[in-house]
Amino acid sequence: MAHCNLFPGIASVSGKLGKVLFKTFTRPDGSSVTRMYSTEGHHKRRTPPSDRELAQRQRFARIASAVALCRRNGDTRPKKLIWSELARTIQ
Repeated sequence: MAHCNLFPGIASVSGKLGKVLFKTFTRPDGSSVTRMYSTEGHHKRRTPPSDRELAQRQRFARIASAVALCRRNGDTRPKKLIWSELARTIQ
């Protein structure tokens, strides 16, 4: 279901309305931009993910969690550098 703030003008639109998806993004300068995406013609996956794909997803999740933990603990290095370091150690 789409959500729309109308008063005093359209402030934001987000959600799905029919086969159209509305997303509102806030920019770093505080302004926002709304984008529309068509969901028509997108196909669903026909085969289940393989064991290797599932393992890779789990590895990605472990690395992402470890990077987030490092950042929360005060590591100020770029995320890309932390990621590459942890990716070598996490299997």
